[in-house]
Amino acid sequence: METEIYLPSNYLLMNTFRTVVIGVCIAATLFLGMINLLFIGFGVIITGTIIMAFIINDSGKKVGERPLVIPYVSDDKRKIVLANIGNHPALDVKGEIKKKDISFSAGKIEPDGVFDYSAENLEGSANIYLSYKNEDGKEYTGTHKLIFGMDEEYDPTKPMFNMFGD
Repeated sequence: METEIYLPSNYLLMNTFRTVVIGVCIAATLFLGMINLLFIGFGVIITGTIIMAFIINDSGKKVGERPLVIPYVSDDKRKIVLANIGNHPALDVKGEIKKKDISFSAGKIEPDGVFDYSAENLEGSANIYLSYKNEDGKEYTGTHKLIFGMDEEYDPTKPMFNMFGD
């Protein structure tokens, strides 16, 4: 998956507020530079941080405009569930678990929609390979780990070893 950051040539002029904020930061940096050279560094860091915040804000808007399919195992451990948590439909959704010789096609999953696939022999853990497309034809692929047969849910905040006894 490639990350694209698109910045138009007139990026700073697109929004008057951004132009004013960046202009004030540059003017303050130059003014502080007349007082002491150390203050120029502070001004450059603050101005750069504000510009990066604007860029991240714009790229974050584009990230949300796509399908995002996540797989998980149902509570009864008999189904593989694919959920589209993105904002656009996922087309031509395909999943494959090579370790279990399971391959399926879900077709189209709408936003906030789910697809259930009933499967046998769901024990242990395996990697599921997913591929799907958005409405423009851009393909997304990914590998996710599925854990079958565990009584408790995976807790990423649980420490690897107990530091304080029980």
